[in-house]
Amino acid sequence: MVSLFHLIKMGKKLSKLYFMQMCILIIFFFGLSSANGQPINYRDDSIKGDLAYKDKRYYDALSKYMNIAKQSDYATLQVGKLIYNEKVYIKDQQQFLDVFERLSKKNNSEATVYLGFLYYRGRGVKQNFDLALKCFRKAEKDSNAYAMTMLGIMHYFGKGLPQDYKASKSYFEKALKMGDKLATVWLSTIYEKGYNTNVNVNKAISLLEEGCVYDDSYSCSALATRYFQGKNVIKKDTAIAVVLYKKSLQENENNAYAKFYLSLIYRDKQGRFFNEILSKKMNEDAMNNASSFELFNIAIYYLDTIKDTNMALALFKKAKDKGETLATFYIALIYEEGLSGKSKNLDTAKILYRKLVDLGMPGLGYYHLGRLNYSNHSTWDSAKYFFEQSIEFGETNAMVALGLIYSSLNCTCYNISKAKALLKQAADVGNEWGKMEYDKITKQDP
Repeated sequence: MVSLFHLIKMGKKLSKLYFMQMCILIIFFFGLSSANGQPINYRDDSIKGDLAYKDKRYYDALSKYMNIAKQSDYATLQVGKLIYNEKVYIKDQQQFLDVFERLSKKNNSEATVYLGFLYYRGRGVKQNFDLALKCFRKAEKDSNAYAMTMLGIMHYFGKGLPQDYKASKSYFEKALKMGDKLATVWLSTIYEKGYNTNVNVNKAISLLEEGCVYDDSYSCSALATRYFQGKNVIKKDTAIAVVLYKKSLQENENNAYAKFYLSLIYRDKQGRFFNEILSKKMNEDAMNNASSFELFNIAIYYLDTIKDTNMALALFKKAKDKGETLATFYIALIYEEGLSGKSKNLDTAKILYRKLVDLGMPGLGYYHLGRLNYSNHSTWDSAKYFFEQSIEFGETNAMVALGLIYSSLNCTCYNISKAKALLKQAADVGNEWGKMEYDKITKQDP
């Protein structure tokens, strides 16, 4: 191909008009050969991928983007967007690590969030909440909505950050205002549960309704579940639940929650929607394609609502194998309490609680190790040690537990001033247990 330099040299010998025509052709050629930084032979897959994404055919979009991901940063970022929004599930995500790292170094906040998300989930890389936090903090400086949501989630669960529902709520509110629909369900949950903030069930439902109107799949399925269960201010209405679950699947065909709850509805022989074949298909699809976090929440449903601990344990283990850290905690709890129909296994529980420390949830892990030593006065020294370690990572329940040890006359460490300070510290950040114990101790010893 003739270089632009040679063309310019040739232009000296050509007529001015001919030279201008040739330049226009060259510019036109370069314009065609680069769209969003993509060479012309990549444009078809890129355009087809964008159209499929717009039509909510997410796996078709993924296929087109993957065809050109190695050569196109744009396509790789689109794959990252699909992964972040839980539109598709890709087992091996390590292939995107280098691209996200390279673009993050160029201050591409979108790539920085996706890189953090890989570290947060442990997809293709070792789970590392510190590195995830570093990425989200960096993207936060660029006012990235996705980063706000992820920081809210980290505060919500106490993963890599102290568990702080007020901070979590603040981040979700910012993210939602900036356009990240994923924050809708999280913010609704905080309003519904209250935690350390004011309960506002009507606001929680309103958020889900608004999210569903704007085609957020998880808002639709969460709202559907309220109708399915007849929860809070919503009267039970299975017909409306079915409509909403189907809408959520139109927005995201991989929404495992919608498929799982539809399988329960279709399984009910007394219900108007009974369909044994469809129930089985929906359940299989849900279990085979669910993300680690979806599996975790379905396991919670089996544990708390269906009361099938063995099934819950199997799902928690599957979620753990897919990288959901909190599943490790519930497995430990089941072994500790002997909930699976077997005798208690405290040794296994202790191993799993210690594992939480290594998995990036040291506050939670140390707290429960301390709790296992709390019931016996002879092991209070060990309990104190674990609670102190837990407090270093912001665990407010550990503040309360340690405060109660210092307030006990049975402990040689008795120190009422320390006890009050710890209980007040927990109460001040919204810990209800801490508030109750602080009120009690100040009445006894004003």
